[in-house]
Amino acid sequence: MKISGPSMAFRPMASNSWWTAWLRQVAGNSTVPDLYSYHLEGGVNDVDNDPQYSNSSLRGLLKQYGLPERQVFANEYAEFSEMVPGGYIWWISRLERYDFWGMLGNWLGGTQLHDLFGGLLTKKSNPGNYAATDYVAAPGYLVYSYYNLNMTGVRANTTGSTDRSLDTYATKGSDKVRILAGVKLQTGTYSVVVQGLSAVGYSSGSVTVSTYSFDGASTKVIASGPTAKGSAMYSIVNGAITIPIHQDTSSTGWAFEFPVKAA
Repeated sequence: MKISGPSMAFRPMASNSWWTAWLRQVAGNSTVPDLYSYHLEGGVNDVDNDPQYSNSSLRGLLKQYGLPERQVFANEYAEFSEMVPGGYIWWISRLERYDFWGMLGNWLGGTQLHDLFGGLLTKKSNPGNYAATDYVAAPGYLVYSYYNLNMTGVRANTTGSTDRSLDTYATKGSDKVRILAGVKLQTGTYSVVVQGLSAVGYSSGSVTVSTYSFDGASTKVIASGPTAKGSAMYSIVNGAITIPIHQDTSSTGWAFEFPVKAA
């Protein structure tokens, strides 16, 4: 059986005395856990509430205390307001990039705490009625279903936006390239730049990309989809295409697909 720790609600930071005391303790008596675990449920705009930050800060602390690297487990992630399609995808993208294990936080209470699958399910009649059994998918369920069932093949290298609002997770399957893109609680115009197209059979011309949206601004909304938004051709410029994202609502998430060309 594997053990994990310290499972704190705070991120690993040199300024956090709980973390530094724990690190000194496990280094001093050789009780290093199999997994380093902590929550990522801080403020939406907190710079440290982000695997991009905490991955680096934890590595620095482990080096400082002479401790080995281990699998990281974000044993609770995402603040309640982030539990919309764009937010879910942002977190999936971050966790994938840094090879974190992750368990979605559950912000529900009362009888809903153990009834609605952490907000991924709702009910047709009344999600607050514990006795009702008419379960249906909430928006997040469709995001995680697509992530689980559609994102097959080899994980591609991705980077998030410099403002930390947009992130992507992409795979190259035997049939298609698939990209999940999530803008976290923001509106505006963003873009996804897809490079390395020669690796999937495109050297010049254009690429026809199909777009799908994941919609729903609440964990209580009955969801359907993903919704096909049509296809568009994007010209290849310097080996890359640029797919625009018009983020009219702060909750929408996106999927883009295009075929892999035969060699």
